Amino acid sequence: MKRAILVFLVITATLIVSGGAYPATARVTLAPRVEVQPAQPVAIKDIARIEGEPARRIGEITVATGPMPGRRTTLEASRVRLRLQAEIKGRVEVRGPERIELIGKCLRFSPQALADQAKALIAGQLPRDGRTYEVVVDRAPREVIIASGSASELRPRMLNPTLRPGPITVVVDVVVDQRVVASATVALSVKAVADVLVTTKAIRQGEAISPDNTTWERRDVTRKPDAVTRADNDTTGWIAGRTLSAGVLITTGDIARPYAVRRGETVALTVTCGRVTLRTTAEIKLDARTGELVRVRPAVSTEDVQAKVLGPGTVAIAR
Repeated sequence: MKRAILVFLVITATLIVSGGAYPATARVTLAPRVEVQPAQPVAIKDIARIEGEPARRIGEITVATGPMPGRRTTLEASRVRLRLQAEIKGRVEVRGPERIELIGKCLRFSPQALADQAKALIAGQLPRDGRTYEVVVDRAPREVIIASGSASELRPRMLNPTLRPGPITVVVDVVVDQRVVASATVALSVKAVADVLVTTKAIRQGEAISPDNTTWERRDVTRKPDAVTRADNDTTGWIAGRTLSAGVLITTGDIARPYAVRRGETVALTVTCGRVTLRTTAEIKLDARTGELVRVRPAVSTEDVQAKVLGPGTVAIAR
């Protein structure tokens, strides 16, 4: 009886020393999906929950390298077991999925977020001139994926030197920790719409512009920056600078100010020479507008001279 007890105690002691009679000294529970630092060693503590001893030592064992930002790789649980067997004496129980998905930690900037930044930059610089502007994305950028940093922001900038209706390109820089790490190009179009003057019938050159031969219509003026708009032009008293067909959009080059003086008209003439001023009359030799120079013949002379048109019925000479 004593011999049997002694044998039992020896066997028990042997099992305790070898660890075979007890459950594992540590338990590792793997996660199915984990974000890890890109291109950096991945340790067991990064992908699992560790219980028991020696948890700290187990946690420091590296089993893979993190994929690039936004990329995914698969880590087999069998590799984790092999690494544990090589590094840890005694049994370690590994639980969880047989494959762990590793995802490189990253910052993602969607095409919509990049396009919104570009549109906001353009919208903040559009002129306030009575036109209605619409900013349209012609070609959205690709998603930008970068390694995460402590601070990040998007900084849009224009490539075009000036902002005008039509195609325009904006570059959106991705800044991490005050350093540009990536850029995206956004192709945009700026469309302009305004109430513009349109002919309702044919207008001869020199004919007055009036409500009888024109109307205001809402039209796309993206390619007509010189269109006459309701907001910035008063056409009262203006005339057609050339013959216009019915239904055409009128530009500033199509109309002219009316003549202030007409050929053969007698007007008031002021001649200034130093501190001396002489007032008389003169005959206009050519039609002219305010601000233009015109040939006139003063009443007290038999020769024509150049005078500046000051307004209807008034010209002046300064010497």
